[in-house]
Amino acid sequence: MAKDGAGTIDVFGDGRVVRTDIAVELPPSIDDGLTSAIAELHGALPALDVAFAVPLPALEVWPLFLTHRFQDGSEIYPEGLTGARPVGAGTQYVIGVTAPALMTFATATLIGLLAHEFLHAVHMTLKAERRRRARQPISSPSSGEYRKSFEANRQLDRGNEMRVRPDVWLSPQLIDLLKQYEDGSHIVTAGSRERMWEFWVNQGLPTALHRGGFTSPEDIALSAEILMRAESLGEL
Repeated sequence: MAKDGAGTIDVFGDGRVVRTDIAVELPPSIDDGLTSAIAELHGALPALDVAFAVPLPALEVWPLFLTHRFQDGSEIYPEGLTGARPVGAGTQYVIGVTAPALMTFATATLIGLLAHEFLHAVHMTLKAERRRRARQPISSPSSGEYRKSFEANRQLDRGNEMRVRPDVWLSPQLIDLLKQYEDGSHIVTAGSRERMWEFWVNQGLPTALHRGGFTSPEDIALSAEILMRAESLGEL
């Protein structure tokens, strides 16, 4: 594993899966389990790249249970995050997955989560490219609506303002897994959130308050494969 000096560790040296470098050491048994889960995720990337029709953006594993608190006091516990993050010497749009989710979710649920975050990553990529072509700053001001409440965030999170259309970018199989993830069936039927809480929080493992607001630098590296597919789909 190689530290890149910017808060992440490039686990396999290929920039495909990075791990957030936190100050707290995990217990050996948890760290070993997380290392195995990351290796399994990395090993699944060739098949996932085929399923998504483009190489997935870099994946960042956060060894944390996250809480996001909205302005009205409501909270959510993000299982995935997408935004501009350091990878190697540059910055990319990265799909983040929390360690509790990676280590407790069933495979189908994890793929549904990745599909959800992938739609955000593509949206960010295309938005940045359009602004770049128009010679506008990539980092445009945010309305802040998604910070107001859980309901406002939920509506924006699944609307066209923050992600691309699933029916254009995902196969029917991925759309099905996306729907299962987003309708919460993984929480109701499989008790995923309860298992995450018991597995991680009840053991006193690291938690953090997520404040959001990843900033996109003007020199951010955009996925050439996503841009090429967008051109072929008439999305750019």
